[in-house]
Amino acid sequence: MPKGRKREDAKARTPNVAEPSTLPVDYRIANMITQVTIMQTTNNIVQRLEDGIARVRRMHPQLPVEVVRVVRLTDLLSRVMFARLDAFLAGHGLTDTSWLFLTSIYTAPGGVRSPSEVGRALAQSKPHMTRLADTLLAKGLIRRTHSEADRRRVVLAVTPKGQRLVERLLPQVWAQHQQLAHGLARTDLAQLSALLAKWLSQLDRPVQESVAAVHRRTEGKRSHRPAT
Repeated sequence: MPKGRKREDAKARTPNVAEPSTLPVDYRIANMITQVTIMQTTNNIVQRLEDGIARVRRMHPQLPVEVVRVVRLTDLLSRVMFARLDAFLAGHGLTDTSWLFLTSIYTAPGGVRSPSEVGRALAQSKPHMTRLADTLLAKGLIRRTHSEADRRRVVLAVTPKGQRLVERLLPQVWAQHQQLAHGLARTDLAQLSALLAKWLSQLDRPVQESVAAVHRRTEGKRSHRPAT
């Protein structure tokens, strides 16, 4: 067989990593290894956490053990979940945050959202949202357009390419979520959801009250502004 033909055949057999519709075998194996490593690391982290809490409690008996344990476990759980999802989404050229950015626009009323609305939905800074938007724009997954209600207002919309990607990945991401929740019964999930929602609402209330107070002060200044 001619050497040129061999090179063409070898090229044809090379997985196209940029194409998200099919994952290379090597990637799937690497993803499995990553997941196993994360689970092993998680077990070690939990034990180290308990050991650390015990040591601190011996030095500081007033340590609020239950609160510290819950806060640290929640933080560690978030890190493990993000690592798992990032490992999966990397095969599609995305990260967990860029996926949330994309789906935030996909699920928005009318299919459009302003960059600031996405930032508030994801609790991310404006510079970080700008970088993510630029990345997704460069990939052709979102586009900038003008609001129909206010043509001066720039909003983001998902492109047909981005919509196809989201709809192809959604079932796979849900499968990842199910793996993350493996071992928890429906009653466990319901109780955990209620507790986390209660906790989040309590944490969010002071922030919302502060924002509302700023708006009230701003409106008050405007109402007392002398007419020109």
